[in-house]
Amino acid sequence: MFGKVPVGVLHIAKQYEKEILCISGALGIGYEELYELGFAGIFSIADRAMSFQQALEQAGEKLEAATYSIMRTIMTFRRSETESSIHKK
Repeated sequence: MFGKVPVGVLHIAKQYEKEILCISGALGIGYEELYELGFAGIFSIADRAMSFQQALEQAGEKLEAATYSIMRTIMTFRRSETESSIHKK
């Protein structure tokens, strides 16, 4: 996770003043340091212990499930904010 690609994407996003989430196969020791670099959220697609081979075989399914859950959460908060601002007017 501390590789060049996530941090490179983060630097590009910062140039455009965009927030960025990191979705990883697993979270390693010290992953919290990535928040200090500027990631808005860091998520693992691993939902249980499994072998490396199983992780590779299920990566697409796990990525889709995690992304769906994250996006559903974001959309719920956006709707809530919109409804709240409408009621205040």
